[in-house]
Amino acid sequence: MGNYSLRIEMQKLRRTGVIGTFIFTGVAGAIYAIMNWYVRKDILLSADIDPMTTLLTQLYGVICLINIFAIVVSTSNIYHIEYQNNGLKKMKTLPIKASEIFISKLVILISTLLLSYMIEFVALAFLGKKYLPNSSFDFHTLVQFGVYIFLISLPCLTFMLVVSILSTNLWISIGVGVIGFFSGMSMIVTDNSINFVNPFSLILIPSVSLSAKVDIFIMLTSVFETIVLVAAGIMIANKRRYE
Repeated sequence: MGNYSLRIEMQKLRRTGVIGTFIFTGVAGAIYAIMNWYVRKDILLSADIDPMTTLLTQLYGVICLINIFAIVVSTSNIYHIEYQNNGLKKMKTLPIKASEIFISKLVILISTLLLSYMIEFVALAFLGKKYLPNSSFDFHTLVQFGVYIFLISLPCLTFMLVVSILSTNLWISIGVGVIGFFSGMSMIVTDNSINFVNPFSLILIPSVSLSAKVDIFIMLTSVFETIVLVAAGIMIANKRRYE
């Protein structure tokens, strides 16, 4: 039944622009990162920081904002389309649970977010191979940082999808995302363990840490938060009345 639900969601979302948003974001993020590097590369490489760390942390800060924008817009829109056209009410006529619809949407969003990151990190690999000093580029570090970034993005994505279930108003969902972004920006500048509770803080942390090393605590926190949010989303989806 899960594959059946996933196929239906793919057909429903094919012309909505939700999937295309992440693909566009990946391309836009890659182009923006390349342009930013061309403009600032002399300044960045002159800093007393490992060139590989400079490449990853400085350019991640550039593409992170674009990715957050894509997450907020896509997750807010993905359920708004259903509410606008009574799609969920019509789906009740099929042998599919509301939780399966939620999981299918989440799988699609996670897959397209991963594709977006892959496009952006291909651009980072190109810049690293071409412009970093000899022997400075480390492909293993690039992949490790990419996996780390992807995992700490999942709580933000899942949280916004849960918000989208709860709100039938597109602008309320987007408003929550905007508030979440600004709260994350304000919280990461303070040294407080409560910062890790905010999904928007987690996704922003590498942009201010100036370190390409994987923080195991942050990564495990992100995985735990994602699991909790997925469980909450399944429960809400099954109990929500779609009138």
